[in-house]
Amino acid sequence: MMAVIVVGAGCTGRLSGAESSGAPVDGAASPPSGSQVAGQPELLSKEPWPVAEFWLQVSPGGVALEVYGSLDDLAREADAVVVGRAIDIDFGREIPGDSSGSAFGTLTIEVVDAIIGELADGTAIKVEFFMSDARLYPRFAARLPAERVILFLRNKGLEAQRLGQDPSGPLAGFDYYRVVGPQGYLRDSNGLVEPPIDAADPWLAGLRGSSFDGLMVLLRQATNQ
Repeated sequence: MMAVIVVGAGCTGRLSGAESSGAPVDGAASPPSGSQVAGQPELLSKEPWPVAEFWLQVSPGGVALEVYGSLDDLAREADAVVVGRAIDIDFGREIPGDSSGSAFGTLTIEVVDAIIGELADGTAIKVEFFMSDARLYPRFAARLPAERVILFLRNKGLEAQRLGQDPSGPLAGFDYYRVVGPQGYLRDSNGLVEPPIDAADPWLAGLRGSSFDGLMVLLRQATNQ
């Protein structure tokens, strides 16, 4: 079963291993105040993120950090699970009333293989991520990973509905997705699964080195049971 651990308002733009939870999940939530980048100036380098760090930085989402105890739980709780590639990036939507210097970015993900949910192969979707400081954006834009990645996604419109909020709010919308949390991506490293670099859960770390295509098959079979 899913465990939801409520943490303080965090942000992307963090060092590996640092506690972070991301941005508001809906139009009614207030954005985090301030910026952690002030205490971590090394994050403002113009160098592109290393590939593994890139996905870590775009992954956290929501004011609650969602932690799952198994791959089945992670897949079951996602609105969509896709194999995708990042094909474009841009600044995202404005955060209403925010003056902290934070910002959203929007990744355009090409759906290579839709495993769970109603998305179709070949479509492009918008995956939104939070930056505690807009000056982090050049690090994301400098280089997009070319590899395939399995993404476990929340639809921001559906999420707002589940919370009893406006699904068309300024930070919601059925056209936008977010990664469920720091467990929510699995990279394709030369045909083998590479879990998140901070993976501490035995079930997640244990996926390292398994067949990427084989894991796709297992996920699809699990949803058809």
